[in-house]
Amino acid sequence: MSVRSLGYTCLVTQSDLGSEAYYIARGHSYIRQCLDPDLEGTLQHRWRREKKNIPPEVVWSGLRRRFTPGFEDILSSPDRISNIRYDRFDPLQYSIFKWLFIDWLQMELDAYALRINNTRKRRQKHKILPQGGAPNEIEEFPEEFNACNFKASQYMQDAEALYAPPDHETFRKVSPEFELRISRAYASLGNPEVTRARIWNVYMDLLIVLEQEELDGYNLLGFEEPAPPSGEEVEHLETATFPKFH
Repeated sequence: MSVRSLGYTCLVTQSDLGSEAYYIARGHSYIRQCLDPDLEGTLQHRWRREKKNIPPEVVWSGLRRRFTPGFEDILSSPDRISNIRYDRFDPLQYSIFKWLFIDWLQMELDAYALRINNTRKRRQKHKILPQGGAPNEIEEFPEEFNACNFKASQYMQDAEALYAPPDHETFRKVSPEFELRISRAYASLGNPEVTRARIWNVYMDLLIVLEQEELDGYNLLGFEEPAPPSGEEVEHLETATFPKFH
């Protein structure tokens, strides 16, 4: 999502050995090899073991301290408030929850990231990466911070089509049929604004509306969530051979 919104990708990506980065590594390497055929057979992603992935871990730690606690409280509201009915093993309630909460939480995370990236960081004398400005300033004007511009804006749509097609079931929160039903229900409520204070109220309003409808025969989920890549697949990336691009 960040690559699509920015319109370009970077020189090298980096992560720990988690399988969630499998297709990021594949897609990014595809782009870099399309731009430079001499990179054939190389992986333009750095796998960092244990405590060697420090910068992302620092950001993650900050997220856990500043962002997560308050939203965990919001998400755990059904455990404290008796008139909120939510059971993740109930297909209807689970589908409403995914449809409503995933986009809202992504919006909150985007706002948090924007705030952090617009905040100037304290200088560190041993740091070799560009500093002296907010991350967004350094990213947009690298030359002003004694840095080079390695942005790549080509072949991104091809990489997305290969490794993250938008119509893949992974990106589908609910079945298309249920999407239509809940969208109509949401519109019938007047398209209420979803905020931290009101999100569970909107959830309950949707639940009441949809419970009044006949749901028998409708496929609420519509698909089985695909299994993540295995550890062997992730490790194989370190020696992966990619096709030659011209």
